[in-house]
Amino acid sequence: MVIMKESRIEYLKTYNELHKEEIKLKRDKYYQDNKEEINRKKKIYHANNNDKMIKYRQSIKDDTKEYMIEYRKNNKDKIKEQVDKYKIENIDKIKNYKTEYNKNNRNNYNEYIKNRLKTDSLFKLGFNIRSLVRTSFKRKGMRKNSKTIQILGCTIPEFKNHIEKLFEPWMNWDNYGLYNGTLNYGWDIDHIIGLKQGTTEDEIIKLNHHTNLRPLCSYYNRNIKR
Repeated sequence: MVIMKESRIEYLKTYNELHKEEIKLKRDKYYQDNKEEINRKKKIYHANNNDKMIKYRQSIKDDTKEYMIEYRKNNKDKIKEQVDKYKIENIDKIKNYKTEYNKNNRNNYNEYIKNRLKTDSLFKLGFNIRSLVRTSFKRKGMRKNSKTIQILGCTIPEFKNHIEKLFEPWMNWDNYGLYNGTLNYGWDIDHIIGLKQGTTEDEIIKLNHHTNLRPLCSYYNRNIKR
């Protein structure tokens, strides 16, 4: 009897694997045809079992957390592959969700960005450099088709380290982006070879590489160099 049961389980596994697309289509069709009734039963079930479900979740909370931490640790590549696949297959859905979310939460989002810019120098640098790179393409009538870190040739933390190595003694992250019309008050991110030299997409990409970027006195950058 045990052998027959195990054989049945193996058969079902094989069958489900071979027919997973067909099974999924049938399930989706059944749900669409019976959506209202299924949702009605779900609501009744949750209403009648809410307390039990809460207690059960609490009882397995620690075990579930430890399992998920271990799972993510051992399946980083698999999870990344699944996330990338989902993003590609649902690009319009994700875009619409972000648009709707930002529209409904714009005030909260703007406040969040403002606070992060004030308190997190790495976030501020990443936020500003993405804007700087995007604008450099826009001004040339081009579209930015690559991620900023690909164009920079390094991660944002690595870029921050690169800029710090080029600091003059008076420069620090607290006076980044400041300007009051005097020398050595604040500094900007500057292109060593100006963007005016670029006429093609490849040239603009090269000019935005981190090796062509440096910290420069904001007065000099905004009044003398330009």
